Amino acid sequence: MAEQYDILEVLGISDREDSFSNLISYLFHNNSDFKYKFSEKFLKIDENSELDDIVLIKRNAFVSNVDTKIIPDLIIYSRKLLRIAVIEVKIFSGQGDSQLSRYESRMDTIISQLDLSGCNQVYMYYLSLYNDIGNNPRWKYFNWTDISDLFTVQDEREDINYLINAVRNRIDSVNIVYEYNHVKDLPFNNYLKWNLWKSPSISLEEILRSCDNNTSKLAFLNLFSSSGFAPADHCVQTNLYFKKKEWLSSKVYDDENSNITNCYDFHVEIRISTFEEYSYFTIRLDHHLNPYESKSKRKETARFKEFYESRKSFLYNMKHNKHTNLGKERGYEYSKTVKGDYLSIISKDIEFDNMVKVNEVINTLIDEVLYLSEKIEVVKEELINAKK
Repeated sequence: MAEQYDILEVLGISDREDSFSNLISYLFHNNSDFKYKFSEKFLKIDENSELDDIVLIKRNAFVSNVDTKIIPDLIIYSRKLLRIAVIEVKIFSGQGDSQLSRYESRMDTIISQLDLSGCNQVYMYYLSLYNDIGNNPRWKYFNWTDISDLFTVQDEREDINYLINAVRNRIDSVNIVYEYNHVKDLPFNNYLKWNLWKSPSISLEEILRSCDNNTSKLAFLNLFSSSGFAPADHCVQTNLYFKKKEWLSSKVYDDENSNITNCYDFHVEIRISTFEEYSYFTIRLDHHLNPYESKSKRKETARFKEFYESRKSFLYNMKHNKHTNLGKERGYEYSKTVKGDYLSIISKDIEFDNMVKVNEVINTLIDEVLYLSEKIEVVKEELINAKK
């Protein structure tokens, strides 16, 4: 399926969360059908509840005496029912720094400033395409597909109906499933684009998992993926991660007696950068510490220099002594700089014309993953027997 454009895309607001909060607020205040459905979903009202008593506010600032203000996206409440719900609206982005826990800890402030004393039913919802709640058990996750029925209403204004339909189409796009046998002869690039709200990473996972003849070869690996806009390259970038349980150490960086021989994380990473006429693949054998953290965060720890020097020595020994030609027959090259904060040991780049078919690219990627899986076993063996 080629990339789709709708009115939200044309207006440049398709990834602006405030736009969707604004539409929800408009429909709540101008469409009784939507108001009832929304209140039923988030405030748990029934047919005997009085709609006139239910209030929805958006982007209202609440300031406590102890910290900075908080601005929840939507709040719906009823004074007669003594109920309130806070709704955080997301599309692609995750929550801000401890955002949900901060909102939760300030519920008393919200209730007080809304003059809802005695409110004994408090609901907290995280509405997003991805579950980013983390360790916040009081919050309930709603995927946008969970509220698709809200966008079946019709409004008196035709321009508003265009927006309602656009949101419903975006929600519906998430439920489209791509099967390898149906798309194998189509251009691979069709599935590297954001098709409304369906991300390229999910599309590629579906294609790979449904390719029975080939994915059986990768049955020993776990697949993870992510997609996002890469500002540095000014393009959409999709990452595929192939992992194996045995490639992750039981010890972590802060454990007693941990060192590079027993603290590691290996995986195969494929980074796909998508441009107008071609797609650029970087295929890597990655080696991190367990768990992976940024260099800046590692540098704050007492043992940064110890691990840095050990990894630097290991990579130097691999590159110049132990396995000087690792991956060379397939065009792989060692990390260009021998430093102790490297991410990949060997990597190579492949460029595909955007009209190349799905089956050709998938076959190539599977061959490369299998090849690097064998090399990981070689590198891991050298690592666990390396000098500490």
